[in-house]
Amino acid sequence: LYFGPIPFTMVAKPRPHLRFSLKKLSFRAILNAPIAILMMLKVGWSLSTRRTAWLSRCGLELSEFRSASSSTSGNVSPSAYKDWQTDALAKRFLEEAQIFYRSTLHWPLVLIVLTESSMQTMTSILTSVLGKSESDKTLRRWMGRGLQTVTAEMTRAYQGACTNPLQQPFFLAQYGHRGPGELDLSNPRWMEMGETAFYDSRRKEAEPLSKPALSREQRTDVEEEIKSLNTFKRDVLSHEWKLLKQMLELRERWKMELLKPYAQIRFMAEELGRRLELGQDMHWLRLSEIESMIGQSREELRSKMKQKIEERKVRFEAFRQFSFPEFVTVSEIETIIQGGGLASQQQLDGQALSPGVVFGEVVVVDNPADAEPSLWPENAILVAEATDPG
Repeated sequence: LYFGPIPFTMVAKPRPHLRFSLKKLSFRAILNAPIAILMMLKVGWSLSTRRTAWLSRCGLELSEFRSASSSTSGNVSPSAYKDWQTDALAKRFLEEAQIFYRSTLHWPLVLIVLTESSMQTMTSILTSVLGKSESDKTLRRWMGRGLQTVTAEMTRAYQGACTNPLQQPFFLAQYGHRGPGELDLSNPRWMEMGETAFYDSRRKEAEPLSKPALSREQRTDVEEEIKSLNTFKRDVLSHEWKLLKQMLELRERWKMELLKPYAQIRFMAEELGRRLELGQDMHWLRLSEIESMIGQSREELRSKMKQKIEERKVRFEAFRQFSFPEFVTVSEIETIIQGGGLASQQQLDGQALSPGVVFGEVVVVDNPADAEPSLWPENAILVAEATDPG
């Protein structure tokens, strides 16, 4: 998917796409243009003509991955590595991390590319039928009410566990490898949080984090709605929706399985951090630095790593003062730091999860693990860098 240096910049909204940039036009880009264009056409043609085959392959790979991971990671608990030798634990941690980012993420990435390509096609066709504004609202509604994902099932199970504490052990057994801010390895999983993972729905001040999941009766029959459209593109729309629906639902199943070995990697990192007396600071280290720890004395390691960690924390806090775009290249960072992007504006730029106008006090959440919904004001407006509403 990398086509070489091309004179385009990435634009995040309304969906990530490329835009020609004269500033990035270079002699090297001109030389590489024929090969890059040929590769783009080849990939684009394959995505357009073999989507069903690629989708089937992604589903097959998920089945094989699920079978393989169930025999290795299973439902590993946070305490599973307490009896391991430190060097053996560090080696296993490195092996699992490398396997995860070198091979495990391969087919999910293929599926994401397929999904984005199909989303663009669906959006284009629907816009030609309904217009830009109406097509955006319709597609959001279809994706919210026309899908049956494992994430939605998990949300219903979570709400049930909050209402009935007797369901909590069963929820943790099935979904304990998930959690708030789960893509960040430093955030705890639900099985680590235990009872604190659930809000008490019986308390008035404890408002649920989301609206109740849709029942089957509330779901939208998208295919019937497409049939009712007054357009000759009904059959094409129906075909595109069926493909997109399968991709989106498969994507969520992949995510559910991916996060099992990912949680295992976290548990190993946490145990290493405990032994080296680094705690949560363990997550500030690079894999190469963790590899260099093997066979060295604990005291020497801790003092050396502590210094690096403190430097990175200071640098991290400094970078938080700058307003970076959603996509930024290394060459653009220096310009922003020198004053081309200071976070001086008071206006927040983002996307609402649901349409309408509301009034209330804004609550900004930087870390989901630190969120306390029971302390939020009435009619709070949640603002976050990113969300995964399922």
